[in-house]
Amino acid sequence: MRLNHVRRTLPAFLATLLLLAALFFSGCLPIGPLGLLPGGRLRGVEHQGPEPDWSDLAEWRTVELQVDPGSPHSVNVGLLVHAGRPFVPATLRPAEKRWPRAIAEDARVVLRIQGTLFPRTARRVSDAVLTAALLEAGQLKYDPSYFEPDRTWFFELLPRK
Repeated sequence: MRLNHVRRTLPAFLATLLLLAALFFSGCLPIGPLGLLPGGRLRGVEHQGPEPDWSDLAEWRTVELQVDPGSPHSVNVGLLVHAGRPFVPATLRPAEKRWPRAIAEDARVVLRIQGTLFPRTARRVSDAVLTAALLEAGQLKYDPSYFEPDRTWFFELLPRK
């Protein structure tokens, strides 16, 4: 009796597992990122109106970021707010990650916070003083071991024009 149940349910289980593996390895979960798993195009309501007060979001630990408008790829990232401006860090070998490289090719990104989409332009921070301030802020907010000076990039998320 038990063997018959296994024989009937095993194909469906394996098909589901195969589908999840394909979505994971393609990096295109249709619902956006899920934990460490990347997703595809973010859906939601686009923000209308004046620039938000980003300092209200300073305590948020994670937001969703979509890169590569031609082939959308979304990830969960940290959020730092410095001087009222939003920044996202790329830590631990950012040159090897897809999303920071995609920004270098096309700076148009979308930030999603609680279902609201914020179209932005990402600009990598090159100023040494600002980088030092962001490193310190990141070390205070998150695990300090993630924020090593030579292994962390920061992107300012500017309003898209």
